[in-house]
Amino acid sequence: MLLESWLRRLESAVRSVTVYPSDCRPRRTLLRAVPRLESLETRTLLAADIFVDANNTTGTEDGTALHPFNTVQEAATAAASVEGSAIVKVAQGTYLENVALPQIDLQLLGGFAGGSEASYAASEPGNFAAADLVTQVTRITGTVDSTLPVFYLQMPSARAVTVVIDGLVVSGGRHGIYVENSSGAFLPFDVTISNCVTELSG
Repeated sequence: MLLESWLRRLESAVRSVTVYPSDCRPRRTLLRAVPRLESLETRTLLAADIFVDANNTTGTEDGTALHPFNTVQEAATAAASVEGSAIVKVAQGTYLENVALPQIDLQLLGGFAGGSEASYAASEPGNFAAADLVTQVTRITGTVDSTLPVFYLQMPSARAVTVVIDGLVVSGGRHGIYVENSSGAFLPFDVTISNCVTELSG
């Protein structure tokens, strides 16, 4: 009975293909397995980079080089919804804001050329290919409250994260960049602050 049941299942999973020789008379039948197609799982694709440029005044912002966000906080908020790590590239200029960074693996990089108001209006993407920290200065100046840090990062308690902040001039605030581990958990956090200048803080 088991063999008969197995043979019936096998027959239902194959398709008969009749092969005709040159005289067009049926001689033999080959069995060809019918492949089963499985549905693909739904996944969120990761954007390689998220771009920021204060010169994008077009009113269209999606974080691409063609339509960059015009504040760092908008990019940080968008990065929080990324499944995985995010790279935020910020064009030269002065950004008047205090920024709460997301609790994810993140690279926040400044010193990029970006574009101009005219180039974005003409649907030309900004230049975020390479950073020049000398001629293309990216300055973040805190404005909300002098008792608050310009950048605030609270480490998550459930997992370790890797954060890199590079190529920024951070001005004002009680602290320029404030990293807090309020959970008390001793996770291997990795925070690197490089090529940055902090000024007028405290």
